[in-house]
Amino acid sequence: MKEVFSLLLTRLDDPEPDAVEQLWFMVAESECRRYFLKQCERYRFFQPDIYSPKVAAVVHDFLTHYSIGQVWNVIFYVLKDMAALAQEKTYARQHVYNMIPGNLRRYFDYRLGNNKAIRPWQRPAPLTESWMSSILFDKVLGDGNTSFEMLTGQSVGPHVEFAHRLNDR
Repeated sequence: MKEVFSLLLTRLDDPEPDAVEQLWFMVAESECRRYFLKQCERYRFFQPDIYSPKVAAVVHDFLTHYSIGQVWNVIFYVLKDMAALAQEKTYARQHVYNMIPGNLRRYFDYRLGNNKAIRPWQRPAPLTESWMSSILFDKVLGDGNTSFEMLTGQSVGPHVEFAHRLNDR
């Protein structure tokens, strides 16, 4: 058991950039899904398949350009707007559910196309965060909250390479 832990710690100290990037995407998509479902529960959107493949595709596409915290910000505001539409009874609830993926994509496309900043949400408390996220941000990437709020899918590999070069000095 000691050998296994020793090997694991060695791997965490010297991660491969491509492997960390794949791990980052897996953790980021999982965290965004969990946050999305939590917000849906908050606004009483109880459709069983509300986190549809279309929503998952939008989240995956934009995690390349934005951090987890920034994607959470967009999820929060889009679902808040959708809840307002449902509350006003302007649209049927099913129509509101169907509008969510398109509204997420439009919000991201507008921000990305016009080079507008998105303020990142903060990382959750360690007690409510998944253990995989804690390992990724605190052990593998080594800079915790900063990585959660600022690291994007396209910057994970270069970030790991830069940190590796600093450690080699």
